[in-house]
Amino acid sequence: MPLMLSKLLGGIMAAIGLPGAIFIITRRTNPSLPDVLSYIIAGVAGIAIFAASSRALSKRSGDEGNQNLPKKDKKRMSTICWIILLMLAAVFLLITNFMTKR
Repeated sequence: MPLMLSKLLGGIMAAIGLPGAIFIITRRTNPSLPDVLSYIIAGVAGIAIFAASSRALSKRSGDEGNQNLPKKDKKRMSTICWIILLMLAAVFLLITNFMTKR
């Protein structure tokens, strides 16, 4: 449970930090480095926390759940994960587009 919560925290930090930096850079005429740097550090730290938690979680579980699945089901799960990722990326780009337009 702690690894899942730290993975969630890292994802939230990355999702707030990097778009926040983009928002500040595009909205202000002369953004200061300390304002932007705090968001970038939060975003990069979030990515690092997310990746470290994900690796620790996968080592701990040992991928036991996917070993018994047939190849067809593994392929379907992978496809669903990619579709969800692409949908979230599209939503992120739309929100970023709306935020940066005046």
